[in-house]
Amino acid sequence: MAWDLTHDGSFTIKSAYDALISPTHHEERKISPETPIHTVRDCKWAKKVWSKLIHQNMQGKIFNSNILEWIEDNLSENVGVNSSMPWSSIFAFSCWMCWKQRNEQVFSNKTMEVDAILGSIFNQVNCFLKVEKINKAVNFSCFHVAESNMRWEAPKKGTFKLNIDG
Repeated sequence: MAWDLTHDGSFTIKSAYDALISPTHHEERKISPETPIHTVRDCKWAKKVWSKLIHQNMQGKIFNSNILEWIEDNLSENVGVNSSMPWSSIFAFSCWMCWKQRNEQVFSNKTMEVDAILGSIFNQVNCFLKVEKINKAVNFSCFHVAESNMRWEAPKKGTFKLNIDG
């Protein structure tokens, strides 16, 4: 048996993916190649997401940069319209959600509304920030407890103690 979508008849995940997104299945493929930057920033759907997240005066710079410049710019400055949350967190969750949505679109032919994705992004950022705050508080209190109780204690009579942290 041979896979007729490759030159040598071999089946690969890439050849299956390419078959799924061929121009006969997705007209957008004719315009833009399916690259990581296309998937998370440049496809029509992702552009709608970023257009709502990024200051209008920054969009030209952001949409015309290569992937390395795009990541560096987004991690080094706040280009977002939401100033109540760290832009780096919004950026990270937005990339992930755009990647996830693009895969849903390509492999399952499912598309979420842009506003629903934006709500999900902000919800995930809020959850992340809450967990980060709790984690810092727990680590801080554990550090102080561990520091104050950091000494060996003899076991009670009739019991033995086995230390395994060495």
